[in-house]
Amino acid sequence: MLRFIREVRGLTRSELSNRSGLDHTYISRLESGKRPLTESARQKLVRGLGLEEAAFRSLLPIFEGFEASASNDKRDMLALADKLEVIGRTLRETAPQ
Repeated sequence: MLRFIREVRGLTRSELSNRSGLDHTYISRLESGKRPLTESARQKLVRGLGLEEAAFRSLLPIFEGFEASASNDKRDMLALADKLEVIGRTLRETAPQ
């Protein structure tokens, strides 16, 4: 999820690191699932990504089971496309002007 949002925002890990105050290797480990997301890190990432807290929280349920829904089943693929549309719309609506 984090990598997807970071890339949609057009940020490199290094840029997100500078904006959030988190080390780029820690961000890499979060993106790969090797480290759990702490509350403190989540708050810094939200700020670094330029998101409102409510927007970030609204994305969490969409990403739950994200990988599991990526199969070859047509219904799953359509559901995944719908989720991606919602995510993209949320990120565009919360983008800094």
